[in-house]
Amino acid sequence: MIDLDKELSQLAQKLKQISEKRDKLEESMKKPDYVVKVPEGVRADNSQKVEDLSKESSRLQEAIQKLEKMKLDDI
Repeated sequence: MIDLDKELSQLAQKLKQISEKRDKLEESMKKPDYVVKVPEGVRADNSQKVEDLSKESSRLQEAIQKLEKMKLDDI
């Protein structure tokens, strides 16, 4: 049997880490001198990273919701 509380805790921790990483990257991309100082290739890579992190965040949120539903169904 899966320990739902443990899985939820792990997913929540991973979601927190991904969200913090995405937020930090987005914050650096919003700086006024970002376009001037950062090469175009790096900017493109960073934009892709933000997109990938957002997708991963959504995937984790869905997984958390499914596990929470499973937990409620077990009660």
